[in-house]
Order: sequence, then structure tokens, then C-alpha cells
Amino acid sequence: MHICFFGSYNQQYSRNILTQSAFQDLKIKVVECNSKKKGLLQYFELISKFIKIQKNIDIIFLPVLAHYHVIIAWILAKCFRKKLIADTFFSLYDTYVLDRETTEPFGLLSLRLKFYDFMTGFLPDKIIFDTSENANYFVKKYYVNSKKVFILPVSAKPGVFKAMDKKEFREKVIGFMVVFYPFTG
Repeated sequence: MHICFFGSYNQQYSRNILTQSAFQDLKIKVVECNSKKKGLLQYFELISKFIKIQKNIDIIFLPVLAHYHVIIAWILAKCFRKKLIADTFFSLYDTYVLDRETTEPFGLLSLRLKFYDFMTGFLPDKIIFDTSENANYFVKKYYVNSKKVFILPVSAKPGVFKAMDKKEFREKVIGFMVVFYPFTG
């Protein structure tokens, strides 16, 4: 089986690396279709690259922050009879409008973010979320079919981080600093 990582995603982002590694551990060949171009050139490059590799692809996978490519990926998936999976991870609208308050709730940008959230929940065959709370948010807010939802918790790369035995753990002082967002529960 071959899976295509599709979009202008960050190849160095930890979740994308871990997801790609998990597919490879399952003996699924990962083929990248990535573009660093800006604007419409990005879409033309992605389409061109995908057409060249599509015969060897079974699934199109949209990694984290590929909300902006869900429509073109869906069109390619339908044209070439491929399954489409999106790692939605979080809501653009909730993050940028409600949580960070970087744009007005009723502005053009916020409507665009809500549109991308809706399409990312509606178009793919399967949607991956990191928490059940995040999945429930999309199910309730955007009427995502719960049968399409799959939870893939955030993890760490095996081999880099190893579990400590209980004795070692008691002898260590661990600092933990984190920001909690409402949609992560």
C-alpha cells in the first residue's frame, strides 16, 4: 500500500514526522507530494506532482495544517478514485478567532477559516483528531459524521524518548509547562 502526503505541510513538524513513521512501521510506503511555492503556483505544482505519481498511490493523506488543500485533494481523490484522509488536529476558526483572537469573529478571514474547517470535516473519507474532545467539537460544530472520525493521540518518537522505571522516576524532578486550549479538553 502507498500513501501520499499531500499539501504544503511542514515536513519537520513533529506530528507529521511521527505519523509518517507510524505508516512506515506498518509497512505502508509514504510518497510525498509537497510544495513550498506560494499562492496559485502551489496548487499547480501539487496537481502536477500528484498526476505523475497517482498510479502508485492508494490513499491521499492531508497532514497537519493541510486544511487549505482539502478541496483540491478531494477533487484529485475523486478523479483518480483514491481515498482521502485528513489529519485535522485542530480547528483553524477556534484557534485563530476564539482562542488567539487574531481576527474578528464576523470578518471575512474568520468566515474563510470556518469554511476550511467545515470542508476539512465534510470532504475526507476519514478524519484524524488528536483528542476525543477535538473530534466532538467538529462533530457538534460542523456536523461531521462521527463514523469518519479516528483518534490518533499525540505521541513521542520511540527510541528518542524511553519510559523510566519507577525508581528512576522518583529520583528525578520534572518540570512541565504547557498551554491548555479549550478544544483539547
